[in-house]
Amino acid sequence: MCIMFEHGEIWVNILFKTSLRTKMPPCNILLFVILFSEGWFENDCGIRAAMQKGENSMVSLKDISAACGVSIATVSKALNHHTDISEETRANVLRVANEMGYYPNSAAKALKTNRTHNIGVLFVDNAQSGLTHDFFAYILNSFKESAEARGYDLTFINSNKTRPNKMSYLAHAKYRGFDGVCIACVNFYDPEVIELVRSDIPIVTIDHMFNNRTAILSDNVKGMRDLLTYVYGKGHRRIAYIHGNQTSVTESRLTGFYRAAEDLGLVVPDEMIGECEYHEPNRCYEATRHLELDDVEIETPITKTVVKQLKGKKLAIVPILRAGLGMVDGMLTLIPSAKVGHIGLYRDPETLKPVEYYCKLPADCANREVFVVDPMLATGGSSVAAIEMLKQHGCRKIHFMCI
Repeated sequence: MCIMFEHGEIWVNILFKTSLRTKMPPCNILLFVILFSEGWFENDCGIRAAMQKGENSMVSLKDISAACGVSIATVSKALNHHTDISEETRANVLRVANEMGYYPNSAAKALKTNRTHNIGVLFVDNAQSGLTHDFFAYILNSFKESAEARGYDLTFINSNKTRPNKMSYLAHAKYRGFDGVCIACVNFYDPEVIELVRSDIPIVTIDHMFNNRTAILSDNVKGMRDLLTYVYGKGHRRIAYIHGNQTSVTESRLTGFYRAAEDLGLVVPDEMIGECEYHEPNRCYEATRHLELDDVEIETPITKTVVKQLKGKKLAIVPILRAGLGMVDGMLTLIPSAKVGHIGLYRDPETLKPVEYYCKLPADCANREVFVVDPMLATGGSSVAAIEMLKQHGCRKIHFMCI
């Protein structure tokens, strides 16, 4: 509608539309109109400026098209730097767009291209270290720089489980329309994480592998081997290891630790292996306080002295292939420091006697308590044969476990 005033006129198509452009409620717009008509303002410059500012913030391709005298398609090509229009036309469109205060509307562009150029980041740190995390702070910063260099923004997925009406990770990702999601420092076995990974959203994980998903992996096995080898090279032989809570990263590091220890001929009693939350030094200290110590006399450059060293017993788990493999993970959950050996037996079809076809045991199995695991005990022939094989390798403390 058109409202006429003594000092000028303001065109208002619809109060609601004007409200959107000026970001003022419709009632405020109407109040300005009434006050103006009653002569409360000397001139309409302030209102015109406000209206003009509101319009500038919502300049559309259609507005630029009308100002330049070209089609909307041409304006779009110019703004997106297409090469099938002349340089003169592109420069003119860009100049007019800048003068009119045009800014691309990301929501509108996303509707047209079906891409938001926004990447979600799922980062859940139980230690509450946030972006000061010793490891992931550098990774996320590098990721941010690489993403921004390619025209993408990053948005963190809300992981606050106490927030009312909290959306799942997948629901949040779909709500934001992420082009992809990077998952780092999270419980990868969380049902919400698994739901997100199984969706049709492109996913990249850090330090964990899922089927048919891209993963960026640290070489935790080699890293732990290098660390233990370095400590060994400094002359240490009684070495304890306090690892983090059970995750895929921890499992890889434990594997690297035990493999390196075995190759170096190190004896690592169970009591020298502890578990604690990552980034909790005080709790790591507490986790080692219970370890028993032995007095050991050493030679120093000055004189002989007595120092403390860790002591403890060692365990080994030996499954009978292949059925026994199903019990190993559960055993390692309870005894993560145990070494694992394997015995393979099959039953001769004629004599019905067990026949050995594979045997690989820890090098120091004779000094360990051994748990033979086999879920099914029938005649006991395979179990007896496995135990006899262990005895031949010098094992004296042998336990048998079945279901």
